[in-house]
Amino acid sequence: LRKSQDDKYSYSLLANIARNQLYFFLICFFSFVFIMFRVEKVYEKSKLLYLFLINIALVFVLYKFLPKHLLPLASFVMFFTLAVNLNFGVLLAVTSILVIALYENFNIINLVPVFTGSLAGGILSGNFKNREELYRAGMFVAAITAFLILAVELYNRSGIRDISIGFLYGLVNGLMSILILFGLLYIFERIFHIATTFTWLEYSDLNNPLIKRMSKEAPGSYQHVLTVSTLAESAGEAIGANSLLAKIGGLFHD
Repeated sequence: LRKSQDDKYSYSLLANIARNQLYFFLICFFSFVFIMFRVEKVYEKSKLLYLFLINIALVFVLYKFLPKHLLPLASFVMFFTLAVNLNFGVLLAVTSILVIALYENFNIINLVPVFTGSLAGGILSGNFKNREELYRAGMFVAAITAFLILAVELYNRSGIRDISIGFLYGLVNGLMSILILFGLLYIFERIFHIATTFTWLEYSDLNNPLIKRMSKEAPGSYQHVLTVSTLAESAGEAIGANSLLAKIGGLFHD
């Protein structure tokens, strides 16, 4: 009888390991196929793929040390939306939630607030023109996450204490996500030499040393590049191109 129980235990253990390995293989397969068809340039720049894997690992580490409602997934989704595009940001959100779901026994409903908040952050971060818009996005993410946590806690029939703490976690999550996003931008832009919207905003500052030197030594050319920059930005907006990048190109083309 004891041998039979040991055999069942061994079989159960091996079955769980095989199930988990198959699950992770399917997640990886889905991610790479999605990248191949929706974010092709990632394969052209391998550093983006490395960055993706690093950030998945960071999300998982934070999940292990933080309450799930405090997981700043929105930070990472917004970062990849700014660094690549919304498709890549959404992929990070979906992949992270699929990995975490395994450790939550597939109790998906408790992950909905953080997941939805991260998607909202990614959608809002696609057209940032200044840092003020980033702060507004953070407040929006905080509101969405907090009220969804409230709905989930009410659905679970939690006590007043758990509902209050969950709602507070949602508000903190959105605000904390913005602070972490600034850290991700500062570190990964420099390490991986990635240009995001905020990189272009820094270049568009007319106090840039090169632009200031041009205004003093070649004032005619300076006025010319300002005009071209304005025209390029307007043209970009008219055809749905990256108007900020067009503006920078006009500003530095001479």
